[in-house]
Amino acid sequence: ADAAAFIGALLVEGPNRVVGPDVAALAVCDLDRIVAMAFGALIGPVAEIHCRCSARPTPFELAIAIDGLVRNPEAGDAVALDPLRFRLPGGPVIRLPVVGDLADRDAATDGPRPFVCEPGDDAPAAIEAALARLCPTTSELVETECPSCGVAMTVDFDLAVFLMKSLLRERDLLLREVHVIARDYGWSLAEILSLPRDIRHGFVRLAGGKPALAGRAAA
Repeated sequence: ADAAAFIGALLVEGPNRVVGPDVAALAVCDLDRIVAMAFGALIGPVAEIHCRCSARPTPFELAIAIDGLVRNPEAGDAVALDPLRFRLPGGPVIRLPVVGDLADRDAATDGPRPFVCEPGDDAPAAIEAALARLCPTTSELVETECPSCGVAMTVDFDLAVFLMKSLLRERDLLLREVHVIARDYGWSLAEILSLPRDIRHGFVRLAGGKPALAGRAAA
């Protein structure tokens, strides 16, 4: 919900554009693609997650490439009726989940039934699989292992949640970076904020400080 509100605040009016209030009508996969673009522009191409081993209190970092999370929808044998509705081979018409559905707890817990517009012969598992193909999201379980002891782990990663955590951490760290650069170089606030994030980090390193690592947050 926070990520949807954040993206809605960024969108501007114009021809063929989605404005803030229309975010609730976007398919979840479309919002995720916008979130991925925002993450790449504001944070970078890689999400660095601070994890802890499930067998021992050993921290380690897991790097996830954002491009690898974004998958293109696959219609397969489904027939598009409009941008959100598809007819499956067995006859049912399904609707892709939209951002507004995320606020509906029943839609999140009762499986695909809220997204079946017309009944048919396809089994619930086939409908779930079709929804996953047609509306792939950037929320997934990432398999990894502890680099110290080799214990297998599963990390539940949601890019939208991670983006908001990263931005919250970025605010305080950005203030520190502005302070260091302004103190050592005498530049104005506008000049410092106009610097790309990686360049700003580089100046902080040269000034003897530690750059903000806003891409890192607890998984």
